[in-house]
Amino acid sequence: MKRRMLLAIYALCSWLGIFRLFYAINRNRALNITYHNVLPDDVYDNSVHLGMSHPSSIFETQILHINRRWPITTDPDQPGTCRITFDDGYRNQKVVAARILENHGLRGVFFVPFEPLESGKTLIVDRILQWISYVIPGLYRFGGLTVDISENSRRLPAFRMIYQHLLANPEHWQSIVDELNQASPFAALEIDPTMDSLRFTPLTIRDLDEMRARGHRIGCHGWDHKPLSTLRAEFVSEEFDRCRERVPEYCSCSEFSYPFGGEAEVSSMVAKACRRANFSHGFLNVEKVPSSLSVMGQYALGRVSLPRESSPYLLDAKLSGFERFVKQILRRS
Repeated sequence: MKRRMLLAIYALCSWLGIFRLFYAINRNRALNITYHNVLPDDVYDNSVHLGMSHPSSIFETQILHINRRWPITTDPDQPGTCRITFDDGYRNQKVVAARILENHGLRGVFFVPFEPLESGKTLIVDRILQWISYVIPGLYRFGGLTVDISENSRRLPAFRMIYQHLLANPEHWQSIVDELNQASPFAALEIDPTMDSLRFTPLTIRDLDEMRARGHRIGCHGWDHKPLSTLRAEFVSEEFDRCRERVPEYCSCSEFSYPFGGEAEVSSMVAKACRRANFSHGFLNVEKVPSSLSVMGQYALGRVSLPRESSPYLLDAKLSGFERFVKQILRRS
């Protein structure tokens, strides 16, 4: 009901020319869209771990719609253009997303964490999501937590509880996977092999070489994807230095996308460390830049995330800046 009402309102806005007006107002904006995983429709199972992912058909529809509204580029400093960016560096980005872009003569910007690139291991946060998504229903106790996954509707709240616990206790990142495995073994999870290959298998150094050769832009997404604001300042500096040393080998630019990229994970201390390490840009994973980062300029750049929707009205509301404008008005009232 809520979706139908929203569609009706946005259809009216489109008919009245409101979206065209907002596109004109924002015509000099440098727009960055953020994606994560793009999976073939036939394996997309709506599990919790796909919360920030898109089926390939919807992704392709969105890309074509974006390209009708904005010229798509990989350059971060061209007003009036849009960039299609990706975080996390899993195999689906090369096999599915990059191929869709290439089929339409487009290229993307891929931010890759370096530790999985070298080790071949799935990121810890995705191991947690994998476990939460596919473990059999039950009540689990580990790490001082009691996690209720007695039904599917409790899986997302369970992940959120674990993540909030890790934000408050960052030292537990090192033990959480072992604790989950003891509660219920990862080996017992029933995961479609294609899903496992595309969603939980990191890109390789060879993959990056091939993607660069095909015209895609490769940037850095940190070392091992921990929330940087929860680390001590000296550890944050060490992480940026470690990443910066490897940029010439792995990347085709000196741009940085903050792991997780929200207000809870990116502080002014983190953005300043990014600047000190001589990265050229620092990208968030939210559109609205937090007030604490408003003075950080190109080291606190927002990105727009699109819902799993193919409706042109919903997409235009996002891309034109109309939705952002309405939210700002509502926040002030």
